[in-house]
Amino acid sequence: MATARGYTLFEVVIGFGLVAICLPLFFNLVPLSLKALRDSERLRMCSSIAQRYWEEAYLLPLQPGVDVSTTLEIQGESYVVVREIYSLDSSRLDVVVQVWAARQPDKRYRLAGRLARTRP
Repeated sequence: MATARGYTLFEVVIGFGLVAICLPLFFNLVPLSLKALRDSERLRMCSSIAQRYWEEAYLLPLQPGVDVSTTLEIQGESYVVVREIYSLDSSRLDVVVQVWAARQPDKRYRLAGRLARTRP
């Protein structure tokens, strides 16, 4: 019979050391991925809201200034919407829609575009 060779103390200590280093790094990835998932969901929602309010500007008679300033409650999250109108000349308007989650006022989604003025 052949004798089985075991691990030395040095190999066991190195193995436990590598596991002790890698395990916390692995478990740190779970909260980071969940945070990235929540942020991407908020960004998708902000972009959808901004698109809706920007397209709504085609149908309304617009005047320069803050046109809409409101708060929406969607899926338990509050979103702030501000639509601003800027007059370029007698025939064009710039429409800027900003949307952000009330929890993250520093992460604003901004959608801007130029419309032909329908009424002088």
